[in-house]
Amino acid sequence: MRGELRDSDYPEGAAEAGIGGTVGVRYLVWTDGRVRECTITRSSGSAELDATTCRLIEQRFRFRPSRDERGRPVPARIVENHSWMIHHEPAEEPPPRPRRRFGF
Repeated sequence: MRGELRDSDYPEGAAEAGIGGTVGVRYLVWTDGRVRECTITRSSGSAELDATTCRLIEQRFRFRPSRDERGRPVPARIVENHSWMIHHEPAEEPPPRPRRRFGF
């Protein structure tokens, strides 16, 4: 229903070091739609990115609970990946050199 990881969530230390990667996670969506038990299934290679991913998923993500055949809310497991990528600003092109005109 709601919840997201934003560019502004990028851990400052990882961003400054140019560290990025994809974090595999598995978590439980409880009957109230809140996330519990987030675990890393595949590390990004950065403990900071991995921990930040699960922490924010548990804090922010909310779901409509899954339901059983009688319509009662039941817990459900979700498995997914989240990628953290550094967005580099394109280097500015140097201004064109002025052309010299030679009069003959």
